[in-house]
Amino acid sequence: MAYHLLDPDTGAPTDAEVSSVSVVARAGWIADALAKAVVLSGPSAAASLLRARNATAVVVLANGTVRRLA
Repeated sequence: MAYHLLDPDTGAPTDAEVSSVSVVARAGWIADALAKAVVLSGPSAAASLLRARNATAVVVLANGTVRRLA
């Protein structure tokens, strides 16, 4: 699935394993930034970033799997 987000390595739209992500954080702008980080880096890599910011996320992967990250 291609996104409007650009892959920082190629400059092309990212081909992410994430179909959808919703983040809950203490401020909307933080949730927005974290959601982009989940899409660009993948849920496994972003899990520690979410924990460090005391945020949680629900991620739907391209294969339909739903994961909760905290």
